Amino acid sequence: MTPPTVGVEAPEVVEPRRLPAERTQERLVPRYRQTVGPLLVLVLAAATAIGVTPGAPSPAGAASPSAAVPPKPLSAGTVQIDAADLAEGDDPVAITVDLLTGYTDATLEVTGTGEADATDTGAELARESSTAEVAVELAPADEPADPAEAALADATGSTVTATLTANDPDGSRRTASDTVWVDDTGDQVLVSESGEQDLRLQRVAALERDGTVSPTEADALQAEIRGGGARTTESVTPGSCVAVCVDGAVRWTDSGGGTHPVDRAPVQIWDEEGAVDVLVTTVTTDADGEYTATIDNNDGDATGRDIYVRVLADGPGFTLPQHLDSAVHTDVPNGSQVIHNLTANRVADNNTAFAVRASLVFAGDHLVDLHGSLFPTVGVVFPDPSGSFFDGDRLHLLALDRFDWDVSLHEYGHFIADQIDIEANPGGPHSGSDNLSVSRGSKAIGIPLAFGEGWPTFFAVSALRERARGLGIPHVGDVFYDDTEDQVIRENLEIRAPLGEDNERTVTNTLWDLYDDMADGRDHTALGAQVVWNRLDANDPTTLSAAYQVFSANRTNEGVNCIFTHMNVSPRLGGPSTVNIRATRGPPRLSWVRGNGGSHRNNSFTVRFARNSGTVLFTSPVLRGQSYTPPATRWAMVRNQSGGTIRVTVVGTQTDNPRTGPYRSCTKAFVIGG
Repeated sequence: MTPPTVGVEAPEVVEPRRLPAERTQERLVPRYRQTVGPLLVLVLAAATAIGVTPGAPSPAGAASPSAAVPPKPLSAGTVQIDAADLAEGDDPVAITVDLLTGYTDATLEVTGTGEADATDTGAELARESSTAEVAVELAPADEPADPAEAALADATGSTVTATLTANDPDGSRRTASDTVWVDDTGDQVLVSESGEQDLRLQRVAALERDGTVSPTEADALQAEIRGGGARTTESVTPGSCVAVCVDGAVRWTDSGGGTHPVDRAPVQIWDEEGAVDVLVTTVTTDADGEYTATIDNNDGDATGRDIYVRVLADGPGFTLPQHLDSAVHTDVPNGSQVIHNLTANRVADNNTAFAVRASLVFAGDHLVDLHGSLFPTVGVVFPDPSGSFFDGDRLHLLALDRFDWDVSLHEYGHFIADQIDIEANPGGPHSGSDNLSVSRGSKAIGIPLAFGEGWPTFFAVSALRERARGLGIPHVGDVFYDDTEDQVIRENLEIRAPLGEDNERTVTNTLWDLYDDMADGRDHTALGAQVVWNRLDANDPTTLSAAYQVFSANRTNEGVNCIFTHMNVSPRLGGPSTVNIRATRGPPRLSWVRGNGGSHRNNSFTVRFARNSGTVLFTSPVLRGQSYTPPATRWAMVRNQSGGTIRVTVVGTQTDNPRTGPYRSCTKAFVIGG
């Protein structure tokens, strides 16, 4: 594809580098030492399930007492290291743990890397609140003697991580963790909940505060931290350009080290000046990550422009306030071709923001395929120490979700669901291992919560399968929901998830089976992404029950009915799907599994007898049990009028408020004389 070309534009005066940079809040503490040795010792205490007893449901609608946002999908709960306590030298430092209801055998492990060395790990947590004292020793690492160089050095290697591990109700081992980044300078301890970029900015602020660097020097260091780190190849070549041509390519790096083009990113061409830099023009990368611009060479001092480029992480339909800067080429001669190639690394936060960006570009393209256009621009906060979540206005993503595209697009899915009115999500704690009506103490909460969390996961994995399969990006484009760094999750959307309509995994895997083209079990339906989208968008269901009515109008779609049976939402008739019978056989005794789970299983049933054509011959009265034998006279009538095949289905309803269903089972066929 030919890169877009932009002609000469009048300069716009802006102030990206020379004015005081945004200050990052400092967390500075005196160096705190043990009286018995030279190393800093921090004693960490953990409390689990503050105010909540595991095994008992939380109050309906209650939020987690220890976290501002709900736990991530399929985690063990939430963990939060009190970074303020840590930075202030409090003894002990609190680690707040909120274990999800019904989870057992919980342990808390605290580990350190780099300057931090954990000396005690694996503390077992009691069923109720408990504390674990874990010593973590901090010691300054070898670093450049120049304070400015030390502030710019890699800050990813020194962390403290608290990991909660527990068994979910199905016995699967689940985790949740929190990480803080630490920097022991020898004189003070800096702590960041956000990530390495924030930690380095704190160090610059500390150097400015104690007079080691001037405000001007601090601003230059902050600018380098905010925009530096990319691997670059650069050149200035005399040529035949009318004035100055600026070209290049921009790439990002995945978790495995593979590089990929940065598609449709704004590239600003800047002229560095003594006090305030000048934005000359802005162009956009193409699908190959390439950009080109032609600019005049009017520097105002007849020496030629001092050119650098800035690549923004904004993209189609979203803003993400991170960027990459190139080096500066000074006094560029007329007619020159200036090349700035940048490749974002996979370490620094402003660089890994371009991995996050790539996920959102793919998702936006999928949205355009389905909807015809993007929705209003959504803001993205990365990295955000609060967690990965959608707050109703913006997406928030942890630093350690940088390569977890299923996570980022799950949150983007919340934004989309809000835009097309297919969610009435009450929010709050949720787990993919729970019947949410039980764990949240209310069916009115559990049913919409399951759909509100299950659909975004379906959207995330299906969008990447549609748009990014085959690109060689780790954990992208497959049939799994993956979370890889702050917790380890790998959930297969192709398998049976039988907990029922108030379970988010059941919702996700049911939607997946409606969409996908892989036949398995009772799933022989392949609606595709567009049909699934169109029906949801046109009808605005906010529960799986409402979605069922959309996909199986009047409960007549056998393929859909069988998927809902496979996922244990609809009832399931016992025995083989086809039974050969003699023409004189008496009425059979039919039995079934109710469908749905927890304390809200289907509890009202009717049995329908029909011809192959679908014509109904007889419907039983409403039943409360799980078996039925039709009266002999009714069975004889059905048998005689069937035309040779009797198709039997069970329709189940869950009558607790709010009433859900009715759901029809997969068909059982009785072939007469077969």
